[in-house]
This record gives sequence, C-alpha cells and structure tokens, in this order.
Amino acid sequence: MMDDLELLAELRSETPPMTAETDRRARARLLTAAEAERRGTPAHTRRGVLGRRRLLGIAVAGGLAAAAAAAVTVVNTGDRAGHVHPGSTLPATPVANVAELGDRAAHAAEAWSFTAPTPGQWIYIQTRSAPLADRAEPNGPVATHRRRTTAQWTRADGLRQATIEASGKLRIDKLLPADPRSDYAYLSGLPTDPDRLLATLRASADEPLGSRDLAVFSNIGVFMRDGLIPPKVQAAIFQVLPRLQGVQLVRQATDAAGRAGVAFAVVEEGYLRDELILDPKTYRYLGERSVVIKDHVSRGIDGELRSRKGEVVQWSAQTRIGVVDGPGKQP
Repeated sequence: MMDDLELLAELRSETPPMTAETDRRARARLLTAAEAERRGTPAHTRRGVLGRRRLLGIAVAGGLAAAAAAAVTVVNTGDRAGHVHPGSTLPATPVANVAELGDRAAHAAEAWSFTAPTPGQWIYIQTRSAPLADRAEPNGPVATHRRRTTAQWTRADGLRQATIEASGKLRIDKLLPADPRSDYAYLSGLPTDPDRLLATLRASADEPLGSRDLAVFSNIGVFMRDGLIPPKVQAAIFQVLPRLQGVQLVRQATDAAGRAGVAFAVVEEGYLRDELILDPKTYRYLGERSVVIKDHVSRGIDGELRSRKGEVVQWSAQTRIGVVDGPGKQP
C-alpha cells in the first residue's frame, strides 16, 4: 500500500555568485515568481540544485525483453512513486526555452517528499508502450494504435530483478551487469551537484557518432525509464540536461498513455528526434518517444533501413512506479 505523502513546504532561497549562468537562473526565478504573484500562488524561490535506444532499448538487461504484455491494469495515479510525491505545481505558464524547463523541473523535484527504500525492498515500474508494427524490422516503426503493458521489479540493492512471462508466471533472475546501470543502489550514489554530475556522466558514457553528450542524454533516459531516482539527484539531472550539446525544448509532446507533456529532446543523425516527456505542471517523468523528422536511409551490414518522416520508432509511458516489499507486489 502507498504511504501517506507529505509535501515539503519549507523552502529556502539561495543566492549564488553572479555569473552568466546564475544570472540566467535568477531571471527564470523572477519570471516564475512574478507569474505566481499574479495568479495568487506561492512561488518557489529555492535555486534548483541516444545513440539509438529505439525499440530495443526499452528492455531491461537480462529479462524485460522476454517479458510478455501481461494483463496488468494500468493505473495513472499521478504519483511519482509509492514513496515519492511530485509536490506542488509551478505556474502553468509556457516554458520559454530548454534552460527554463531545466530550472522549473529542478525546483519541482526538490519539493518532492521521499522515503528511501531499504536494500531488500523492490522498485516496481509499470510501463505502457507501443509494440513493433506488423512485419516491421527490429528498429522499424511501432504500431501507434496498439499498446502493451509490462511490469518489472528491481531490488533496491541491484542484485535481483523480476518480470512476468507470457504464461503469467513471475520470473526472478540475477540482475545482469548493464551499461548504464539504473538500479537504486547506483542512482542514489550519483552526485547531487549539477557540475559534478555532468562530469561523472560524461566520464562514464560511450561516445557514439562522435557525441558523448548524446550518450549522456540516452543514459539519462534509461535512468528515468527504468529506475527510482532520489529527488536531489533528479533535480541535478534536470539541470544537467539543458547543458548537453544539442538538447532542445519540445513544447507539445504526448506519451504512449495519451498524456500531454513538455519534453527535453535531441536529434540523432539529423533525422530522429528523441524526447524525454515530463508532466507540464509537476515535471514528473511521463515517458519517451522517438519520431522520424525527415526521410532517411540507414545502411549497415544487415542491409538498408528506410525511415519515413512522421514514423514513431519508440513510444512509451511510465504509468506506475513505487516501492514494494517483494517481487510480484504492486504499490
């Protein structure tokens, strides 16, 4: 069962040294405060701390790809997790740019209340996604009119994972090494300072297509999709994203559950836009989408893959996340 959730109401202001970066943040906070006053709502004043994932990237190492679309009820609770609450919402004014999105999302994340799981507890994540279109190649388009729902459990200490097989049987396996890791033991140890976090993520990322920042963006997508991220780490991640080369703002994005959001996005190889979609009010993670923005032909040892403008090659929604006492249980 979900714990009672409380909003962290006491926020303090911080005044950073006046650099170009802090000047930009100050301007964003001023605009937010002015709009909040106009609407009569309290303003947050505290400073906020892919290569191609495509369809195959949705699988968790060692098991989720083999898990079937089990009949799990989709519940859009609006909660970040059984032990996390999105906190109060910021003014629903349009986001001006990707830097402001990072600031707003970081402020919101810092207000989330959170109870850390114990090492023996499990992180439950339910995902709704669009499967491959009939007769589509492995990295081809998905069937945007169809959905499947999967569930996964990962132990907080990163030692075990569980999935539901096609037969409906719960399967528990040793969590195999993954790159990047997305278990709570790893995510909770990431730096909460944005500068240190950016350096850490760049140092640990591969460099596909000559872009290390593209790999960092991809890895962050894995963290958000497959893991439970402590709020302070999540706030730092939100501040890192706008600093990555090529990251842009998408003001209107929709996840696979039909929820409207705003997104951080990058363009791969000039034709494929990857989106990390957030709720436009709470800034919690909703899902992701990869959409072809212009016709393209990829050539490799397996032949050609033709991608047509408008095709969606990855589309998912995180519909529930929470902490439970064992695999097979739901928050």
